Amino acid sequence: MSVFRFKQFSVHQDAAAMKVGTDATLLGAWADVTNAENILDIGSGTGVLSLMLAQRNENAKITALELEAAAFLQSKYNFENSPWSNRLSVLHTAVQDFETDNKFDFIISNPPFYDHTKHLKAAEAQRRIARSTDTLTYEALCASVSRLLSTEGSFQLILPTLAEDDFVKTAAANHLNLYKKTLVFPKATKTANRLLMSFSKVEKPYSQSSITIRNAGNDYHDYSPEFIELLRDFLIIF
Repeated sequence: MSVFRFKQFSVHQDAAAMKVGTDATLLGAWADVTNAENILDIGSGTGVLSLMLAQRNENAKITALELEAAAFLQSKYNFENSPWSNRLSVLHTAVQDFETDNKFDFIISNPPFYDHTKHLKAAEAQRRIARSTDTLTYEALCASVSRLLSTEGSFQLILPTLAEDDFVKTAAANHLNLYKKTLVFPKATKTANRLLMSFSKVEKPYSQSSITIRNAGNDYHDYSPEFIELLRDFLIIF
Protein backbone atom coordinates (compact mmCIF):
# COMPACT_ATOMS: atom_id res chain seq x y z
CA MET A 1 0.00 0.00 0.00
CA SER A 2 1.80 3.14 -1.24
CA VAL A 3 -0.59 5.52 0.57
CA PHE A 4 -1.93 4.98 4.09
CA ARG A 5 -5.00 7.13 4.64
CA PHE A 6 -5.92 8.41 8.06
CA LYS A 7 -9.05 10.39 8.89
CA GLN A 8 -7.36 13.80 8.63
CA PHE A 9 -4.21 13.16 6.61
CA SER A 10 -2.50 10.71 4.24
CA VAL A 11 0.95 9.13 4.45
CA HIS A 12 2.76 8.35 1.21
CA GLN A 13 5.19 5.53 1.93
CA ASP A 14 6.35 4.07 -1.37
CA ALA A 15 9.96 5.20 -0.83
CA ALA A 16 10.26 4.51 2.90
CA ALA A 17 11.82 1.28 4.14
CA MET A 18 9.50 1.11 7.13
CA LYS A 19 5.81 1.48 6.34
CA VAL A 20 3.10 2.73 8.67
CA GLY A 21 2.60 0.08 11.34
CA THR A 22 0.96 -0.65 14.66
CA ASP A 23 3.97 0.47 16.73
CA ALA A 24 3.98 4.01 15.35
CA THR A 25 0.22 4.47 15.42
CA LEU A 26 0.04 3.20 19.00
CA LEU A 27 2.77 5.56 20.13
CA GLY A 28 1.33 8.53 18.28
CA ALA A 29 -2.08 8.06 19.89
CA TRP A 30 -0.76 7.14 23.36
CA ALA A 31 1.82 9.88 23.84
CA ASP A 32 0.77 12.73 26.12
CA VAL A 33 1.36 15.94 24.14
CA THR A 34 -1.24 18.06 25.94
CA ASN A 35 1.10 20.86 27.00
CA ALA A 36 3.90 20.39 24.48
CA GLU A 37 4.99 23.42 22.48
CA ASN A 38 8.29 22.38 20.90
CA ILE A 39 8.41 18.72 19.79
CA LEU A 40 11.29 16.68 18.35
CA ASP A 41 10.65 13.45 16.40
CA ILE A 42 13.81 11.34 16.18
CA GLY A 43 13.85 9.10 13.09
CA SER A 44 10.71 10.29 11.37
CA GLY A 45 10.51 7.65 8.61
CA THR A 46 7.30 8.47 6.75
CA GLY A 47 6.54 11.26 9.24
CA VAL A 48 3.49 9.49 10.67
CA LEU A 49 4.33 10.22 14.31
CA SER A 50 4.81 13.93 13.68
CA LEU A 51 1.55 14.08 11.72
CA MET A 52 -0.38 12.36 14.50
CA LEU A 53 1.04 14.72 17.11
CA ALA A 54 0.26 17.74 14.93
CA GLN A 55 -3.35 16.58 14.74
CA ARG A 56 -3.53 16.12 18.50
CA ASN A 57 -1.87 19.40 19.49
CA GLU A 58 -2.86 22.44 17.46
CA ASN A 59 -0.21 24.69 19.04
CA ALA A 60 2.93 22.57 18.90
CA LYS A 61 5.79 23.20 16.50
CA ILE A 62 7.31 19.88 15.42
CA THR A 63 10.84 19.25 14.13
CA ALA A 64 11.62 15.81 12.70
CA LEU A 65 15.02 14.27 12.03
CA GLU A 66 15.65 11.55 9.46
CA LEU A 67 19.01 10.11 8.41
CA GLU A 68 17.98 7.92 5.45
CA ALA A 69 17.64 10.02 2.29
CA ALA A 70 14.52 8.44 0.77
CA ALA A 71 12.66 8.50 4.08
CA PHE A 72 13.65 12.14 4.60
CA LEU A 73 12.11 13.07 1.24
CA GLN A 74 9.02 11.02 2.08
CA SER A 75 8.55 12.85 5.38
CA LYS A 76 9.09 16.19 3.67
CA TYR A 77 6.44 15.42 1.06
CA ASN A 78 3.93 14.20 3.65
CA PHE A 79 4.48 17.26 5.83
CA GLU A 80 4.12 19.70 2.95
CA ASN A 81 0.86 18.06 1.87
CA SER A 82 -0.69 17.89 5.33
CA PRO A 83 -3.10 20.32 7.02
CA TRP A 84 -0.29 21.33 9.40
CA SER A 85 2.52 22.11 6.96
CA ASN A 86 3.21 25.45 8.67
CA ARG A 87 4.09 23.66 11.96
CA LEU A 88 6.05 20.69 10.61
CA SER A 89 9.64 20.55 9.39
CA VAL A 90 12.12 17.75 8.76
CA LEU A 91 15.92 17.82 8.63
CA HIS A 92 18.14 15.32 6.83
CA THR A 93 20.48 14.49 9.69
CA ALA A 94 21.27 12.04 12.47
CA VAL A 95 20.26 13.17 15.94
CA GLN A 96 23.88 12.75 17.06
CA ASP A 97 24.82 15.55 14.62
CA PHE A 98 21.83 17.77 15.32
CA GLU A 99 22.76 21.06 16.99
CA THR A 100 20.34 23.69 18.30
CA ASP A 101 20.26 26.40 20.95
CA ASN A 102 16.70 25.42 21.85
CA LYS A 103 15.57 22.66 24.19
CA PHE A 104 12.52 20.54 23.41
CA ASP A 105 9.74 20.04 25.95
CA PHE A 106 8.71 16.81 24.22
CA ILE A 107 10.79 14.24 22.34
CA ILE A 108 9.32 11.16 20.68
CA SER A 109 10.85 8.23 18.84
CA ASN A 110 9.94 4.89 17.33
CA PRO A 111 13.60 3.91 17.27
CA PRO A 112 15.42 1.11 15.49
CA PHE A 113 15.62 -1.69 18.01
CA TYR A 114 17.26 -4.75 16.45
CA ASP A 115 20.71 -5.12 17.97
CA HIS A 116 23.04 -5.80 15.04
CA THR A 117 25.14 -8.09 17.23
CA LYS A 118 22.17 -10.34 18.03
CA HIS A 119 19.97 -10.25 14.94
CA LEU A 120 20.54 -10.87 11.26
CA LYS A 121 20.94 -7.81 9.11
CA ALA A 122 18.14 -7.02 6.70
CA ALA A 123 19.26 -7.63 3.14
CA GLU A 124 18.18 -4.18 2.00
CA ALA A 125 20.37 -1.29 3.19
CA GLN A 126 17.43 1.08 3.67
CA ARG A 127 15.60 -1.38 5.86
CA ARG A 128 18.73 -2.15 7.88
CA ILE A 129 19.14 1.54 8.72
CA ALA A 130 15.51 1.81 9.72
CA ARG A 131 15.33 -1.37 11.80
CA SER A 132 18.73 -1.99 13.42
CA THR A 133 20.76 -0.12 16.01
CA ASP A 134 23.74 0.23 13.65
CA THR A 135 23.15 3.96 13.18
CA LEU A 136 21.42 4.75 16.46
CA THR A 137 22.39 2.74 19.52
CA TYR A 138 20.45 3.04 22.75
CA GLU A 139 23.41 4.92 24.26
CA ALA A 140 23.50 7.41 21.37
CA LEU A 141 19.74 7.90 21.51
CA CYS A 142 19.62 8.46 25.27
CA ALA A 143 22.65 10.77 25.24
CA SER A 144 21.07 12.84 22.47
CA VAL A 145 17.72 13.02 24.24
CA SER A 146 19.41 14.09 27.48
CA ARG A 147 21.22 16.84 25.59
CA LEU A 148 18.15 18.13 23.77
CA LEU A 149 15.36 17.68 26.34
CA SER A 150 14.30 20.53 28.62
CA THR A 151 14.50 20.05 32.38
CA GLU A 152 10.75 19.52 32.71
CA GLY A 153 10.33 17.82 29.34
CA SER A 154 9.16 14.31 28.47
CA PHE A 155 10.72 11.65 26.24
CA GLN A 156 8.35 8.94 24.98
CA LEU A 157 8.97 5.87 22.83
CA ILE A 158 7.97 2.29 22.04
CA LEU A 159 10.26 -0.74 22.35
CA PRO A 160 10.07 -4.53 22.48
CA THR A 161 9.59 -5.88 26.00
CA LEU A 162 12.93 -7.73 25.75
CA ALA A 163 14.73 -4.39 25.43
CA GLU A 164 13.33 -2.91 28.63
CA ASP A 165 16.15 -3.66 31.07
CA ASP A 166 18.94 -2.54 28.76
CA PHE A 167 17.16 0.62 27.72
CA VAL A 168 16.04 1.69 31.20
CA LYS A 169 19.60 1.25 32.50
CA THR A 170 21.02 3.22 29.58
CA ALA A 171 18.44 5.95 30.06
CA ALA A 172 19.17 6.21 33.79
CA ALA A 173 22.89 6.54 33.06
CA ASN A 174 21.95 9.56 30.93
CA HIS A 175 19.76 11.13 33.67
CA LEU A 176 16.46 9.98 32.16
CA ASN A 177 14.03 8.46 34.66
CA LEU A 178 11.20 6.11 33.70
CA TYR A 179 7.90 7.39 35.10
CA LYS A 180 5.21 5.77 32.95
CA LYS A 181 4.94 2.38 31.26
CA THR A 182 2.18 0.68 29.29
CA LEU A 183 2.50 -2.99 28.38
CA VAL A 184 1.10 -3.80 24.93
CA PHE A 185 -0.52 -7.22 24.45
CA PRO A 186 -0.96 -8.08 20.75
CA LYS A 187 -3.88 -10.35 21.63
CA ALA A 188 -5.83 -11.27 24.76
CA THR A 189 -4.28 -14.75 24.68
CA LYS A 190 -0.69 -13.57 24.11
CA THR A 191 2.02 -12.14 26.35
CA ALA A 192 3.04 -8.49 26.07
CA ASN A 193 5.56 -7.83 23.29
CA ARG A 194 5.86 -4.04 23.30
CA LEU A 195 6.30 -1.30 25.89
CA LEU A 196 5.19 2.32 25.64
CA MET A 197 7.44 4.33 27.96
CA SER A 198 7.84 7.89 29.22
CA PHE A 199 11.05 9.34 30.68
CA SER A 200 11.90 12.63 32.34
CA LYS A 201 14.99 14.32 33.76
CA VAL A 202 13.13 14.99 37.00
CA GLU A 203 11.62 12.41 39.32
CA LYS A 204 7.88 11.86 38.76
CA PRO A 205 5.36 9.46 40.33
CA TYR A 206 5.56 6.11 38.55
CA SER A 207 2.51 4.56 36.89
CA GLN A 208 1.97 1.33 34.94
CA SER A 209 -0.91 0.17 32.75
CA SER A 210 -1.62 -2.16 29.84
CA ILE A 211 -3.50 -2.25 26.56
CA THR A 212 -4.60 -5.22 24.43
CA ILE A 213 -4.84 -4.79 20.65
CA ARG A 214 -7.01 -7.75 19.65
CA ASN A 215 -9.59 -9.87 21.42
CA ALA A 216 -9.14 -13.61 21.99
CA GLY A 217 -10.93 -14.84 18.83
CA ASN A 218 -9.40 -15.78 15.49
CA ASP A 219 -10.68 -12.72 13.60
CA TYR A 220 -7.62 -10.58 12.86
CA HIS A 221 -9.80 -7.46 12.80
CA ASP A 222 -11.50 -8.17 16.13
CA TYR A 223 -9.90 -5.24 17.92
CA SER A 224 -10.36 -4.60 21.62
CA PRO A 225 -12.59 -1.70 22.76
CA GLU A 226 -9.60 0.06 24.35
CA PHE A 227 -7.57 -0.11 21.15
CA ILE A 228 -10.50 1.18 19.09
CA GLU A 229 -11.00 4.06 21.51
CA LEU A 230 -7.31 4.99 21.42
CA LEU A 231 -7.12 5.06 17.61
CA ARG A 232 -10.66 6.29 16.92
CA ASP A 233 -9.56 9.78 15.85
CA PHE A 234 -7.04 8.40 13.34
CA LEU A 235 -7.88 5.09 11.67
CA ILE A 236 -10.61 5.06 9.03
CA ILE A 237 -11.67 1.52 10.01
CA PHE A 238 -12.90 2.89 13.35
